[in-house]
Amino acid sequence: MVGYSPEGPNEVAQFIDLLANIGSWNLSAVVLGVLALGLVLLANRTRFSTWSTLVGLAVPTLLLVLVGWQSVEQVVDVSPIPAGLPALSLPDLGLISLELVLAAAALAAVIAIQGAGVSQSIDNPDGSKVNVSTDMSAQGMGNIVSGLFSGIPVGGSVGQTALVVSAGAKSRWNEIFCGIWMLVIILLLGPVIEVVPMAALGALMVVAAIASINLRDVVSIMRTNLTAAAGFAVTLLASLLFSVPVAVFTGVALAIVMNLVRSYRSVTVRELNRNEADQLVESDAPEVLPAGQVTVLNVYGDLFFSGAQTLNDRLPSTDGVERAVVVLRMRDVENIGATLIDLLDDYSEDLHAGGGRLYLSGIRDVVAEQLRRSGKLDLTDEVIITPATDILGESTRQARAEAQAWLDSGLPAPRKARRVRVPGRAVLPEGALQPPKEYRD
Repeated sequence: MVGYSPEGPNEVAQFIDLLANIGSWNLSAVVLGVLALGLVLLANRTRFSTWSTLVGLAVPTLLLVLVGWQSVEQVVDVSPIPAGLPALSLPDLGLISLELVLAAAALAAVIAIQGAGVSQSIDNPDGSKVNVSTDMSAQGMGNIVSGLFSGIPVGGSVGQTALVVSAGAKSRWNEIFCGIWMLVIILLLGPVIEVVPMAALGALMVVAAIASINLRDVVSIMRTNLTAAAGFAVTLLASLLFSVPVAVFTGVALAIVMNLVRSYRSVTVRELNRNEADQLVESDAPEVLPAGQVTVLNVYGDLFFSGAQTLNDRLPSTDGVERAVVVLRMRDVENIGATLIDLLDDYSEDLHAGGGRLYLSGIRDVVAEQLRRSGKLDLTDEVIITPATDILGESTRQARAEAQAWLDSGLPAPRKARRVRVPGRAVLPEGALQPPKEYRD
């Protein structure tokens, strides 16, 4: 926009270099850029806002042609527009190698992440929900077809999306007509487009960039919590200091870490009891299970991986407790992982070793099938599954009644050697750490 190409390893350094070399700016380019910027902003405030982009390009281009400023960089100086359409070109299968496959997979991941981010950043004009899967499928098919005509793979672009939105795009038909007009331009108007000043195009990108900034969302993110603010700040800083792919991967990695931390912190265990009015009352879970009683526990939070480890630390202790029965309400669990299955197996065996049992209530069909397929849990004596129903609390009430009836029956549970539960994962039988007998005397 100013006729000067700043140098530097990142956007911040380039911006500093741009300000430090104001004397090297091309005055003619500045005039054309400011003119284009002013025309677009002015037209956007009138009923001709739909034509603002065209006006912002046409007027500076006409002025450039009339005045004849040769020092101003034009489109043709960056990349001449070829005449005609590219021919169909089938891929050379002989070029396929492991290195190429890995590079393509990395590129596809970056494109997919960028596309998903852009898709989420722009609301559909008709108010419908954004379907990231459909957007990514269309993007992939477009890249496949483009590759057959020697095209390079592309992804969603925040700048380009903001540009078409600021130009008045109302639906996805905009992209279809953009493609049609691109064909017309290449076939018929290539020489005209080549004389467009790059300063005018830069002005359009500035307008698009400003339009893409949603201060209301920024304020909302910064006020939500420290985690959201940190994620926003780190991703923004990475985009300024590194390339877009690196910034994208930084944001994704940070999101994964924050999700694990959130999963770890979000798990809580609460005890459920009924008061005299038969109302369900929550209270803090006991540190140690009461002997000879049924304890109903409700679990909140994500129980995947780190969440399961947190649950392991927050379940009441079974050490030295006899005939304790636990009803674990898991209605909100829609999927179950290997870590959680290991935890349930350990906890149920600890209960069983003390003559108790573990009941799982509110279990969905898919979770029950996962528990059965794992083959780790004893679903006959140690663990009893109570399927979820459409009535909230019904399966938990049923599990509690069955557990109490089992306790009242006085039926003994087969005893196993009691194990010491060590937070983290390790489970050792009692006496495992004792020295051999010959060294104990």
